[in-house]
Amino acid sequence: GVGATLPLKVRLGGGVVRDVSTPPGATPVVFSFHPPTLSSITPTLSQAFPTLGVQVLLRGENFGSFATEVTVRVGETAAIASVWSGDGAISCTVAPGAGAGLPIYVRVANQDALPPPFSFSYDPPMITSVRPSLGPASGITVVSVHGYNFGPPGGSPPTLSLSRGVLGVSEV
Repeated sequence: GVGATLPLKVRLGGGVVRDVSTPPGATPVVFSFHPPTLSSITPTLSQAFPTLGVQVLLRGENFGSFATEVTVRVGETAAIASVWSGDGAISCTVAPGAGAGLPIYVRVANQDALPPPFSFSYDPPMITSVRPSLGPASGITVVSVHGYNFGPPGGSPPTLSLSRGVLGVSEV
């Protein structure tokens, strides 16, 4: 089973099911299963362009003995799809993004996995060319930086910097 603070029910003669009640002011009678725990994540690096999404397999225990609702987040971003694959496995498609060392959060049947021991990193940005590569010491020079893994479309624009200043970003 899965879940936390589940109300107990009693089956009475004749098949009547009743919630267990407690006297007024008493603590409700509930039951919780052990929380889910992660033991591994594959891959830990995106190994794909960040605009494609990445298939990730999470292994652990206490994911439940039957198909149940699961959610996975990488940092603050929810996975595109999370699928229960058994008591010890969840597969998901990580949403496009950017960043390194982002914690993995797992929730199964409204119960959070123990604190995240694993993290996920998107491939780092790669610059393939800068045009022009030479500019004057004063004034404004428009520079085109080409490459990939600058983050998903519509995301926050990256910050580009030089050893002696910051470049403004107008378009990604």
